[in-house]
Amino acid sequence: HRQMRKSLLECFDKIYILDLHGNAKKKEVSPDGSKDENVFDIMQGVSINIFVKKKSKSKKLADVYHYDLYGKRDFKYSFLDENNLKTIKWDKLDYSEPNYFFVKKDFTDIKEYEKAFKVDELFVISSSGITSGNDKELVSDKEFEYNNYKYAYKPFIDKNINYDISRLDRARYEVAKNLFSEKNISLILRKNLPNEWGHIFISKYLIDKNFYGFQSYFFPLYLYPDENSLTSEPVPNFNMDIIKDIEKSLNLNFGNWTLVQSLEKAGGTEVPLPKEKAGESEVLLPKKEFQALDLFDYIYAVLHSPSYREKYKEFLKIDFPRVPYPKPETFWQLVSLGGKLRSLHLLEDTSLDERIIDIKGEGELLIKNSLNKKDFSVEDEKVELRLNDEVSVVNIPLVAWEFYIGGYQPAQKWLKDRVGRVLNRADMKHYNRIINALCKTDLIMKKIDEVL
Repeated sequence: HRQMRKSLLECFDKIYILDLHGNAKKKEVSPDGSKDENVFDIMQGVSINIFVKKKSKSKKLADVYHYDLYGKRDFKYSFLDENNLKTIKWDKLDYSEPNYFFVKKDFTDIKEYEKAFKVDELFVISSSGITSGNDKELVSDKEFEYNNYKYAYKPFIDKNINYDISRLDRARYEVAKNLFSEKNISLILRKNLPNEWGHIFISKYLIDKNFYGFQSYFFPLYLYPDENSLTSEPVPNFNMDIIKDIEKSLNLNFGNWTLVQSLEKAGGTEVPLPKEKAGESEVLLPKKEFQALDLFDYIYAVLHSPSYREKYKEFLKIDFPRVPYPKPETFWQLVSLGGKLRSLHLLEDTSLDERIIDIKGEGELLIKNSLNKKDFSVEDEKVELRLNDEVSVVNIPLVAWEFYIGGYQPAQKWLKDRVGRVLNRADMKHYNRIINALCKTDLIMKKIDEVL
């Protein structure tokens, strides 16, 4: 993307970009909140681009002029009919390397953002996800008789993969091998996004390249030793130079717990942080050292902060995220909240069994409908979804139904992948856990913002 923009700047002398917006996929609205419509009957946004090349050669990069046109379709038609290149009040863009953006960007917070550490520099090794090259034969809901491994296919959708390196297009073995035991966990991210950032999840399984619909990357928390290693224990997958800076920021030492100790004892909801009563409020007592999982949970919490995502949205579209160095006064609170998110997203939290959704009607749970807009209705912030003419799933909280992880809405994606199938009791129990996890995630994200 950036190379193409640079090439255009080198080839032309002036570039005019009239952005007609109307992107239904991004749910665009006018700056004043009024309706913004596409000039065509499509979901993708539209722009008019005029490239000017003079006869005389110049080594100078092109001047770029930009104009935003929002509103209803008829208004856009009238504007285009009444104006020309000279009458439009263009904004000259102050682009800069290395990205050379062709839209207006707000980089007022760049100095603060660049003080934070880069996630892809903290983790020593990472990789884009596995590419099977033949999902039909190598990826399945059912287990394979050999080389079978659990496979994180989409957010909250796990399958099985026949991990036969000789048959896979991209096995990513050197990084993927650290997840064979299912005791490890990985952070799953994306970079170079065209729209809002929310591409963060977690798994203890092997990761699909298209986990978010496009190229997705995974960052294992621990690295397992091979036969040439001096230790038999997994070691944190961390750049120790950055860890030293974090130690200084927290005035705490980085602990040397093993993987098993860390997963059993550090942070999370399984073992609550020590507390003491202070009047009627509870205060988190700081620990003497922090572990790998504590730092993982801190990162997971910060990247789920809505205010963080909004403040740094322009930077988050460009590359892997940066995370602020932790502060002693908020670190353990964020570790606790990130641990709760981790437990929810791995579907390990026992509170997920609390029943939320119900079934309305008599008959088998055959998903006969296509589950588009005509098949569901909303009342009192609850969704009723008609699986067929006789049976509906009811009481799905709207916040869970519309919740996005990356480009997917898991509450809808999970069911749509099962159109034509009959759901059993285990399926519905699992779906209820997903809905519960999404509702609780929304609440915890709000709590993270309060701490930050």
